[in-house]
Amino acid sequence: MCAETCLHFESLLGLPGSWLSLPIHDWVAGSFLIYGGVKSQRDWGTGRLYQVAAWAFNVSLLCGAFFGHLEDWSAEVPAQGWISERALVIIIGFLFAISLCGLVSTMAVTSPWRGDEPA
Repeated sequence: MCAETCLHFESLLGLPGSWLSLPIHDWVAGSFLIYGGVKSQRDWGTGRLYQVAAWAFNVSLLCGAFFGHLEDWSAEVPAQGWISERALVIIIGFLFAISLCGLVSTMAVTSPWRGDEPA
């Protein structure tokens, strides 16, 4: 959420030329993941479903971004920003892997771990 907001910060200051250039989908995915985490802290039974859906949404966004940037990297498109395409692909791939692990672990865990329970 923070990275996309910073990337599109100049379009947030004034009236954006296109509403599609705003990172609304990233804001929704991040907010949905936060909501799922809060909801699962309160009630694991229903909150887990929200958390699984939020992780799946994040995985789908990062999968598209990863393969889109991987295609740019393989086509040797010159870097236009302050970060190289290789570094960007590695960072997005790392975030994609973390999101995928979050999705799998949330689906696999049947009950939440509490700090006050014996190990």
